[in-house]
Amino acid sequence: MESTGAEMSGARAVPPLFIGGCGRSGTTLAVDLLGMHPVLSPVYETGFVLEVAQLLFSSGGLSAFMVADQIERLMSHWSRDLPHRPHNKKEYERYWHGAHYVLFDRDTAMAATGTLIEDLITAEPQAGFRRFVTGLFADHARRDGKPAWINKTPLYVLHLPLLKHLFPAMKFIHCTRDPRDAVPSMLSRRWGQHQTVDEGASFWQSCIEAARAFAARWPTDHVETRFEDLVTQPETEIARILQALGLEDCSADMLSRFRDRVRFDSGRIASLERDPAVSARIEAIAGPTMIPLGYR
Repeated sequence: MESTGAEMSGARAVPPLFIGGCGRSGTTLAVDLLGMHPVLSPVYETGFVLEVAQLLFSSGGLSAFMVADQIERLMSHWSRDLPHRPHNKKEYERYWHGAHYVLFDRDTAMAATGTLIEDLITAEPQAGFRRFVTGLFADHARRDGKPAWINKTPLYVLHLPLLKHLFPAMKFIHCTRDPRDAVPSMLSRRWGQHQTVDEGASFWQSCIEAARAFAARWPTDHVETRFEDLVTQPETEIARILQALGLEDCSADMLSRFRDRVRFDSGRIASLERDPAVSARIEAIAGPTMIPLGYR
């Protein structure tokens, strides 16, 4: 039987673990914290996963050779500065593993790309893609001295059926945040500054609805966590997530080591100032979706 990408940890197979959610909802904090687990190596944002998947499986009438050329160009560009990657974190945003954490290098990425292209032309692309992703992430985990990985990319939340098809054993951790905080934070970033408040609120709602649809179909493969809970009660929240993932509860030790380097600023949530007009507009659009999440 073909591997589904699970990594072995002792006698237990750890399935592919993906984190996603609307931007500015705590996906980096979640992967950073969970990456403190002795089994899990955190792989930060890897947008190439979705981009390569879309080229392979949604490229319409393009020939295999044209797809291969685009994949090679994409990966050459994405990997050019590895293991360094650009990020948009603010000065106050501190993480144990840093603002970005991808440990495989350019040579490794391009060698894996070459193998993927050979698979695309001579074999079954779905299996080749799975080997491509899990091979790179396994290399990252090996360099980190850990047996398994957990990967975050916010936009995974909008492509969950595709991910589940490609990685049948996967589990998904969905990060949420009050849209009255998440949306203004998105709009303050370079990548979100051209959106309106209405567009930001609608995008937040789309992310929540996509995650909820996945949860309804695969309830045992979905874990939801609120940014507010990760910040204000991290021990309880991390223990709950680990239990849902079937991993040993090392939350006390994980948080102890995390706090040696990073200070939790739980007061920052309470001190956030909201523009009443902006909040009212977000509530008008996303209100029915907010309430089940406890955002009133």
